[in-house]
Amino acid sequence: MTLLRLHRRFLPLVVALAVVSVACGGGDSSETAGTKTRPGETVAPKSGPTTTTTTTTTTTTTTSTTTSPASTTIAQPTTTITLPESTTTAVDTPSPPTTALACAGLCARIGNVIETDGEFIVQWETINYEADVGNFHAHFFFDIYEPEQVGTNWAANGASSVGAWQLTDDQPFFTAGSAVSLNSAPAGATKLCVVAADSGHGVVNPENADCVPLPGMSDDAMADEDSGT
Repeated sequence: MTLLRLHRRFLPLVVALAVVSVACGGGDSSETAGTKTRPGETVAPKSGPTTTTTTTTTTTTTTSTTTSPASTTIAQPTTTITLPESTTTAVDTPSPPTTALACAGLCARIGNVIETDGEFIVQWETINYEADVGNFHAHFFFDIYEPEQVGTNWAANGASSVGAWQLTDDQPFFTAGSAVSLNSAPAGATKLCVVAADSGHGVVNPENADCVPLPGMSDDAMADEDSGT
């Protein structure tokens, strides 16, 4: 009962204190960022400094540098070799015949005769056979003899005597040391002749013999020889 009485006595006092407290903004006052508001007031949020966070992106570019080694050119020494001048000795060689004469049967033809170092070099050719001393070949002789005389069959050919000849199959033919060398040329000889011969060294056909003037023999000299002057 006592407590009830005390409650009733102090209740109005408690209510009054509560009202005063509310009116004065005591314990129920609102604060927004440190600002007191009264009942019924609307308080805008307090503006403060805005903090902007800027993110800076740093791009790192890597530059690749390639360093090439310097090119070094080494000049090679130039060597000049001077060769001694060659000495060429011209040797007259007979030219081969350019046109073969017509021949019935086996023939030999003289293309050219030159005199070198006191001897003859004869360029000649065969017609209708290949020269071979073991078979058909050639007999060379001076024109003081007839073709019928310059073979082993001279008698069969009607000659009264045998003449001198040189058999060969050499092309060209060097006359040194042979029966028709320059030193062997008999008096009155003005031409060198050739005729085809067989393996028995008989003249194949006397009518196919061929003769050319000896080197140094002019037409006048040959005419004098022929006239006997």
